[in-house]
Amino acid sequence: TAPTRLGPAYRRFLLAIFVFTLGNSSDLFLMWHAQRLGFRVHTLPLLWMGLNAVRALGATAGGGWSDRVGRRRAIVLGWTIYASVYFAMAYVRVPSIFVLLLLVYGLYYNLIEGAYGALVADLVPARARGRAYGLFHGLVGAATLPASFAAGALYAYTGPKAMFLAGAALAVGGALLLMTVSEARPR
Repeated sequence: TAPTRLGPAYRRFLLAIFVFTLGNSSDLFLMWHAQRLGFRVHTLPLLWMGLNAVRALGATAGGGWSDRVGRRRAIVLGWTIYASVYFAMAYVRVPSIFVLLLLVYGLYYNLIEGAYGALVADLVPARARGRAYGLFHGLVGAATLPASFAAGALYAYTGPKAMFLAGAALAVGGALLLMTVSEARPR
């Protein structure tokens, strides 16, 4: 039999994910930025633990919220938080503000991690989910390498401001594209 079509809503979702992911560089750039702001190397694990504590403590709540308000809305809010934090990171000079932004950044993960997989399941017929998840993860993987390479080049040659602003702009672009995706279940 012919493979089940994945549909236009799923393809728009993939486009939105691709655009967002091109600006979603490795979180290690945040640690390099922390060093640039004066944090000593031995304090970086504490910053990393704080970020991951927010991620762990809010994961269930973020998934539950996406169940109540919709996956698309949760992801758009998550990407908006990402864009806002990255925009602010471009200008932050005060270490305590950096810490606050880093903790807020953890909320982005709370909103998107469970919602991504749930939205894929919502957008495609059950018999096409394996292929849909494969395409989703393949696309994210394919976009992650150039995203971090470009971020590294921007960071090295122009400084963190350009890198953070580019990430924020791509997050906004992805969010705008995602808002065109209907969450109606396919038949």
